[in-house]
Formats: sequence, C-alpha cells, structure tokens
Amino acid sequence: MRLLIPLFSPATGTWGSLTRVLAVAGAAEARGHEVAFTASGVLAEALQNKGHRVYPCPSSTMFGLPKAISDLLVKRSQRTTPPVGAGRSFGNIWLVFALGGTASYEYLRKLVEAELIAIADFVPDALFTELEPAGLICARLTGLPIATTYASVMAEGVGSLPWKLVNRSVRRLMNAHGIKAMDIDQLCFAPEVLKVVPSIPELEDIEDTRGDVLFVGSLLAPFGDDRSREFPIDPSQNHVFAYLGTGSVSLSTAERVLPEVFPRGRKTRCLVAAQSVVQPYRRGGVEFVSYVPADRVLPHASFMICHGGHNSIIQSISNGVPLIIFPGAIFERRYNARKAVGAGCAVMGELPDFEPEFLRRAIKEQKKLAAATAPLADRIASFGGADAVVDALEKWGGQRPTVLQGKPV
Repeated sequence: MRLLIPLFSPATGTWGSLTRVLAVAGAAEARGHEVAFTASGVLAEALQNKGHRVYPCPSSTMFGLPKAISDLLVKRSQRTTPPVGAGRSFGNIWLVFALGGTASYEYLRKLVEAELIAIADFVPDALFTELEPAGLICARLTGLPIATTYASVMAEGVGSLPWKLVNRSVRRLMNAHGIKAMDIDQLCFAPEVLKVVPSIPELEDIEDTRGDVLFVGSLLAPFGDDRSREFPIDPSQNHVFAYLGTGSVSLSTAERVLPEVFPRGRKTRCLVAAQSVVQPYRRGGVEFVSYVPADRVLPHASFMICHGGHNSIIQSISNGVPLIIFPGAIFERRYNARKAVGAGCAVMGELPDFEPEFLRRAIKEQKKLAAATAPLADRIASFGGADAVVDALEKWGGQRPTVLQGKPV
C-alpha cells in the first residue's frame, strides 16, 4: 500500500497533529508500506529532517493575509489569551480552518493543485489526514479512499461566520473542478470518510457502533528529540508535570503560584515546560524548562497540570496519571476537560482558579482520581492505536484512480 498524508500546516504550526500522523506513518512503514506527506513551513522541514518523503505545498498565512502581517499575528497569538470571560467557550474547527488560510479561495486552489500533483506522482492507494480540507477535496476528485482523525467537538459551529467563509471557498473550488459542490461539514463528515477517533468512547460523544467511526485509543508518536535521553529523572522521586500551552495559564502566573504549592525542600519535583523559557531556572521547588520529555516523566508522576490539549490528556491517562486542567476559553480544550472530569480522572479549573488553594484542594483528590484513571489507561491500550488505523487502510488498498473526476483549475 502507498499512503499519502496531507498534513494540515497552518502558519502557527500543529505539532500535535504531527505526532498523530507520524504514529500512523510509522505503523504503515513497519509493515512495508510506502508513505509520503504533503506539507509546508516548519512541519515540512521537520519531516524532511527526519528523512520522510515530502511533497511541497504553498505556505499558509493566517486568514490568507500577506505574510508580513500574518507573521505579526502569529507572534502575538503565542503570547495572548482570547478575551473571553471565565466559563465561556471560544472558537470552532471552522475558525481553525479560516486561521489556516482555507477561507482564501486562491490559497485553497493552490493547495489542492499541489496535492493533486503529489497524488499523480506518488500514486497512493489511500489518503490519511487530520481533517485537512484540501485532502478531502482531492479524495472527492480522485476517488481515493480517505481516513481522517476526528473528535465529536469538530461537528460544532456549523453555520457560524468562519464556517460560512470556509464553505464559500470550498464550494467555489468544487464547482470550478466540475464536481458537485457540497458544504464543508458534509465534505468532512460524509459516511464514506473513515473517522479515526484517537481516544476512547468514555471521552467522546460519538457512537462507536457506527461503521464510519474507528476508535483507536492512543495515537501518539514521539517526534524524536535528543534531549529526551539527556533529561535527568530520579525514579524514587514523585513528579508533577505542568504543560500549560498557549492561551492558557501564563508563565508569569505559574511562576507566582506554583512555588507556593511546591516549596523547596519537599520530596515532590514540579517540572514546568514552556517554550518561552530560554534557559532553565528554579523558583522554590519548581523547575522551569523549555522542554520536558513527557514519556519519561509521566511514569513517575502523581499529577499532570495542563491546558486540555488532546495529546496531553491521552498521554497522561495512558500513564495512569490524573489531571488538573485549565483549558481557558479554547473550545476543543474545554470539551476535552469536561469529558475527562466526567470520566473521573481530572479536576477542571478556570484561569482565575489557578491559585495555591485551588491546586492544594485538587492534589488532595489524587488517590480517588488515580483509581478512576487506571481503568481508562487499560481501555486506551485495548483499542489498537496506529496499527488499527493501518488495518482499516489496508482493507481499502488497491483502489488506485485512473482519471480525475473533475477538470483542471
């Protein structure tokens, strides 16, 4: 089987998506299948540096704006939190698409054109993507089977302004190619699109009995950082790992609060990972570093404090580690946090709750939360991961297209 992976490559980067598609690529290559990617920007460079075959795509800009303006917006977005009150949700998947430039017809046209060139050269048997709109359009044009990662929260926001902007671009392009236009949500969630859910039913709202839905548990692959081997871990020491991400608890807030909860001299080692940390430093009993290899730390951790990102939650639960989650206003993170709380493995707080007393109360719940987390870890391990995805893709192999269904644009 030849598998092409169109990687959603927004200007802001999407490292979480990268780890998931790499998991599938690694499982496919382990069985002797050939894999190639379409990507742009830092993601394309990262893949090429690891020896992967990458077909270039046009670089995206935020909202399709000129690059200079987009670069300024990217820098600002990495230091700001959405101006939304505590307890409210902000955004949807269609806004993510719009931010990635796909509301721009010209950008989407060039992206589809680049992916069609890759398809013509690589001649794949199937496509796998992270709900990348151009890849889904290419599947319609070529008749190639396609699988995409999926989460229930992605179906929200149909009819919103971002949905309308992206939908207009998608329908116009499909018409230009001479195929029947469809709304973007129908394109993404059609029954013939295999929806790969990198989670378990307990953390989702979609039925696992549907024929177009495949739960696979964990879908994570370490991207291979040499710092992982060098990071010091004392197995006899209890760890608390904090990864707060962007748009959540600020680094300055973590510097103020966490040393009060974890003062120097305690047996617990609190590690805070933040990209804005240039040189490691210590405040009380808290170490602030730019990078922490989660797969090394979590087996020795009693808690993970995080922003509610999908990978963070799945990785923590997979290691039997309960969570304290501060998702902020980001829609996907709030959904993930609520589901984790409902499953009994997490405590959720709003950003103003990130104070010593709230954290101390949450930490006292560790034994109860850990007891609920352990069976969820077993459930995640039981769903097959990337091998289950490859199993599904292999069943669709051999369906190589002979001609495009539409016309060149």
